[in-house]
Amino acid sequence: MSHSTHDAEEASEAAYSHAGESTVNMLGGHNKDGFLQATSGPGPVLFPDEVLSPPDSKFSNGKKRGRCCCCPQRPLHRILCVSAMAVLLIVVATLLGLYFPRFPDIEVNAIDLKSLTNGSSAFRFTYLHPEKPNLNELVIQLNLTMYIGTYNPNLYGLMVDEIDLMAYAAVNTSYIFNPLLTNKLASMGSVVQVVGRPTQTAPSSDYSPSNHSQIGVAKSNGNIYFPSRTWVNYTMVFNLTYTPDPYVGLLNDPTVMELADVCGITSRYKPPGRPMQIDYNAVSSIGALKALNYAPTVSGNVKIICPFSQDEIQHFIWDLQHGYNYTQALKDVFKSGSGN
Repeated sequence: MSHSTHDAEEASEAAYSHAGESTVNMLGGHNKDGFLQATSGPGPVLFPDEVLSPPDSKFSNGKKRGRCCCCPQRPLHRILCVSAMAVLLIVVATLLGLYFPRFPDIEVNAIDLKSLTNGSSAFRFTYLHPEKPNLNELVIQLNLTMYIGTYNPNLYGLMVDEIDLMAYAAVNTSYIFNPLLTNKLASMGSVVQVVGRPTQTAPSSDYSPSNHSQIGVAKSNGNIYFPSRTWVNYTMVFNLTYTPDPYVGLLNDPTVMELADVCGITSRYKPPGRPMQIDYNAVSSIGALKALNYAPTVSGNVKIICPFSQDEIQHFIWDLQHGYNYTQALKDVFKSGSGN
């Protein structure tokens, strides 16, 4: 190889090396780990991400786009957007509050017990096992008249498809379990001999009967229309059905003990007898709410007094103590002209 050719190659390598150093100087030097580092030198300082990253699509046409169509860029537009949405929500909430169907208020004004003493109420006394009559398994069935008042709070008339009412006897335990205020039915020896002992054994030694037993139901007949913001009074047939707790029997059943005190049979205070509280839950079926599977419940209570006089009650007890048929004695009290 000639000297001229060798000199030309060395000159070319030196020029290439100088060009590389110039590029490094423009971009920056190397750090101790060998990576490119930006330095302050002549010309613009370029960082790797600025060199390698593609143009941001948000900067097309030289303008930055908004994040979304519902989030305006300008503060004034954002305020207007939020205000419009707030007004819309308030209007919708107001309309729902005014026109969403609300459950009518249902109140039991009274239960007519006079029909028990004048023979106009149908009643029936049966037994769980008719082939072996036992007063501890007595089933009492009465048809009573219940006076109902209903108020429709809506701005429009409301059609109620059905009303189901369940009634419970609220036992006043402060009376019937207080020996200073009441005697025990089970302490009346002659009555115990007639009634006998329970036919079933309690499931455990600490078994306690209910002090809030269901005593009957009432159901409306067909649809009822309630005008807007108006009280409507009507009647329903109350089907009273009750059987003493089979584990404690007739004389130790809390509901029967409550009735005995309410009618003054076991009362030790003067004058004997007191009002009895009946609790109820009323469930309405409203067509507009059926799609939501929603049937709200209204609860309340009503007070009743014993429909029988002390003379009638004492006569009934006398019949039992002197061996009269207890079924006939009950019918005599209930004026058996309409009984079964």
